[in-house]
Amino acid sequence: MACLNCSEALNDPYCQHCGQKSISPGITFQETISDFLSTNFSIDGPIWSTLRLLVLNPGRLFREFIGGKRKSYYKPIQFFIVTTIVYLAYTELIDYDPLKGEFQQTARSENQKAFLNLGEQAARLMVKNISNFLFLLATSIALSWKMFEWKKGTLAEYLSIGFYISGIYVLFGVITSTLLTLEVGNKSLNFIVLTLHSTYAFVSYAGETSFWKIGKGLFASLLALILYLIFSFSLAYLIVWIRQ
Repeated sequence: MACLNCSEALNDPYCQHCGQKSISPGITFQETISDFLSTNFSIDGPIWSTLRLLVLNPGRLFREFIGGKRKSYYKPIQFFIVTTIVYLAYTELIDYDPLKGEFQQTARSENQKAFLNLGEQAARLMVKNISNFLFLLATSIALSWKMFEWKKGTLAEYLSIGFYISGIYVLFGVITSTLLTLEVGNKSLNFIVLTLHSTYAFVSYAGETSFWKIGKGLFASLLALILYLIFSFSLAYLIVWIRQ
């Protein structure tokens, strides 16, 4: 079989002369969609092996990716962006409102009323722009891990880890949004899963399962969550306040 691009003989799935994949003449919808996903999100790449390791052995993924094994795994920012797109598309499809039932407290004074009103606007701003605010989650994870393991890696390396963990957090949001729509579970479940997975990832990356390392991982995870909530809500509140 000859390559349809350069007419060289094909011995492998990809032409050794021009690099084009072995294909049949004509265009199909499957090929068009595959090309689009591959170009924009590399969805036909190693995303499934990346996802599997993020769940089962995140430490191995972090060590190998940071160590230079880039081609074998999905890039952290791409992974984060794709999972965020999936979450946003899904929650839009099921018409999920994470703030449903919130902010029903009655203020006793005008100052309290104004404060609660700004707080609700800030929360809704975060929900509307969650894809942007989640970058603060990856940053918070990086800062927290750097504080607890400052000798082990650089801030840039921890930021890549932060994007991986944030992507898992976003994917789990698909599950929790479904449960909450069915009125099952609690809104705090997402934060619990984030803390547990981040702790597990911390211990897995360290390659040590001592009580001391587990404790450090738990504190680092809780600190990252607190930093994220403070940074994101403060920024949203400031934006809303400036707009007033």
